[in-house]
Amino acid sequence: MKKILISLFLCLVFVNTECFAQVEFGIKTGVSLTSMSFDDKDYGSEHPDLNYFVGPVAKFELPIKCLGIEVGVLYDYKKSSFEALNTTGDAWYFYDIEQKQLLIPANLRLGFSLFKDNLGFYLFAGPQLGIVLEGKDINKEDGNWSHNNFNLGANFGVGTTLFKHLDLALSLSADITKAGEVKTNNNKIAGKFGAIQLSLGCYF
Repeated sequence: MKKILISLFLCLVFVNTECFAQVEFGIKTGVSLTSMSFDDKDYGSEHPDLNYFVGPVAKFELPIKCLGIEVGVLYDYKKSSFEALNTTGDAWYFYDIEQKQLLIPANLRLGFSLFKDNLGFYLFAGPQLGIVLEGKDINKEDGNWSHNNFNLGANFGVGTTLFKHLDLALSLSADITKAGEVKTNNNKIAGKFGAIQLSLGCYF
């Protein structure tokens, strides 16, 4: 199932650009408030952490009015702290997870413009593929954290376009597949990243 989802994602990213009316390229950067969630209720984020992302993006206008697609290749730095009970339930272990990845989002955009396209508003949503460049595995006495090399996620949000070239957006991002897992003596507990993101894109 995971291979099918990734294949569909890549088809969306590399679709033939001849069907698009206009292409714009730019740079996007932003910050994210990141935390982790787990399958086990005894595992949880200690607090959200402030992280960042940056990279090139391309925006395609579709032949259908008000619709477009935005694709990016972003360097995404994530760090999150979480705590977990040991197997006997009488002590807490603290983990500081750090991950550097290439994040490839492909978002469908629905929007409209005002004042000769100098002000616009849009909604967007789509999948995103994460390719981990560097992940720190952590070994504890009662459990070990290990990263996945790939993960599939999704995001959605709202944005505004200013003076035709600037995009300001607020979004929610979450992993669909696990980012990694904690292996204990008894079982394996999957962990996923989630984030609130604020981004600024500049198109040329």
